[in-house]
Amino acid sequence: MLEITDEYVELWKSMLRNIDFKDASQALHKHILTSKYAPTIAEIVQGGHSEAERKKRETAERVALLTKWGNQASLPAGRQQE
Repeated sequence: MLEITDEYVELWKSMLRNIDFKDASQALHKHILTSKYAPTIAEIVQGGHSEAERKKRETAERVALLTKWGNQASLPAGRQQE
């Protein structure tokens, strides 16, 4: 049986501080449904997604943002695009 102490909670808080809440929540949900054991920090951080999948998702988000900015961009008054 896992004993949850104040030190244990602080360790988890510090290790998961920079992890997106939605990703961590989904990873925890997946773990609960597929394992009878308590999750490790690594299992939550990995979230069932490979590093390549995470980078692919982040790249797609950045491309979408750049596209949005490009669509919103305009030239100063009196200038025409060449």
